[in-house]
Amino acid sequence: MCHKLDYVVKTNNVEHMINQDAVLVEPFRVNPINDLYNDPVVTFKIHLLYPSVAIAYNLCYSTLVGKIRRRTIKKKTIVTCKGLSELMSSVKFKDELKNKVMVSPNSVVFVKPSIREGVIPILLKQLLANLNLISKKMSESGEESKVLKIAYEELERTANAVYKYAGTSIKSRMGLPELADSIAEFANKHIRIFINTIQTKYNAKLISGDINTLVINFPGRTVEDAYNIAKNIINEESTLKLSLENIMCPYFLISKGCFVGIKNGSEFIHKGLDNTCPYINKVLIKMLKVILEVKDFSVVKQLVVNKMLKLMDNRVNIPKLIIRRANKFSESSDTEFTKLIHVPRLKRPEDCIQYVVLEGNAIKDIVVTPVEALSENKRYNVTYYLYKQLIPSLNTILRVFGVKVEKWVPSKEELLKKELKAEVQCKYCNTASESGCMNIYCPTYRKLTRKKMNNIN
Repeated sequence: MCHKLDYVVKTNNVEHMINQDAVLVEPFRVNPINDLYNDPVVTFKIHLLYPSVAIAYNLCYSTLVGKIRRRTIKKKTIVTCKGLSELMSSVKFKDELKNKVMVSPNSVVFVKPSIREGVIPILLKQLLANLNLISKKMSESGEESKVLKIAYEELERTANAVYKYAGTSIKSRMGLPELADSIAEFANKHIRIFINTIQTKYNAKLISGDINTLVINFPGRTVEDAYNIAKNIINEESTLKLSLENIMCPYFLISKGCFVGIKNGSEFIHKGLDNTCPYINKVLIKMLKVILEVKDFSVVKQLVVNKMLKLMDNRVNIPKLIIRRANKFSESSDTEFTKLIHVPRLKRPEDCIQYVVLEGNAIKDIVVTPVEALSENKRYNVTYYLYKQLIPSLNTILRVFGVKVEKWVPSKEELLKKELKAEVQCKYCNTASESGCMNIYCPTYRKLTRKKMNNIN
């Protein structure tokens, strides 16, 4: 493309890349407001924001003129631009440039498409045209739809890589911080305008967001009202390409990218709860279902205490306690963790390391592989799974309600009562132990009677 337009791509050397200015503008991001929302929460998906900004404002290496700098000399402010010389201070010159150049929010000058169309906008237009063509065919069923979906995601990822490529000054040989800052500033400006509009018009509240997703709460609205408002927002918005991802009520925002909610009145949705331990993950999901559906905190506490008792009583199977950690160790790493696991280092970084923590004192003895844990007839480490896995995960969720899960840990007396109750009571009639049940209507009594008759015979 550059050769067709008679451009020569300049490759910076290492010294020039090191001496470049740093990227100053951060992409838009709002810290999540962690809470339980009983009003509808709408999630909007923002599509191709950076490519749209680059096309709309003709942002490119080939259209960048320079950055406006202000300096004070003898109490006089002089405005200069490296590409436009000292004439920037002239009012007449400014009027002549209005139809030729455009100044970004971070004071970087770009020429308009009427003067020169950038190479990046031309490439992005071609990519967006291909994306539109693929999206029209994505409704087709069959095996081709999966291929089209993969192609669409790859093209979308390529189009969004413009900002990252321009903003990487060390690894990229065409890093240009002024271009990256301009793209980010324009994108942030459009998002802020959009948020202010919906906040004033619909009394909405932004509870989490970034350049890809906006999570908005509509207090005092029904789910149907929120759906209609979301459709109106998508139809009225012209600068941002939005799509409705989902509407949930109630909605529990735990952290960035981690939430649970009820969709369509009955469908339970959770994201970001993939704990490293299957048993802990199952406990969290059950507890969150109770919080959203039952809405009774005494039931939540009873559920958590029962799960703790089950864990403390060694009634959890070893396969449910296998911890999976990402393999972030290189071939040359010699960390303490890799010494504890009696398995060879995995070659592929995407493979995970699996281990189980058993009872014992020495670290080398208690951290073993799942195969060793199943072969050795040992109990798992209750203290580790309770205080290092279960309680921290529960505290992360329940801190919104001001709860400290450590206070819910059953005492030894409660655990002893649980064991005695299991030994004394019959699981059918709850009147006596299974070995001495005297209830003639209980299946246990009839079973014991048959055993006695067989022994006599």
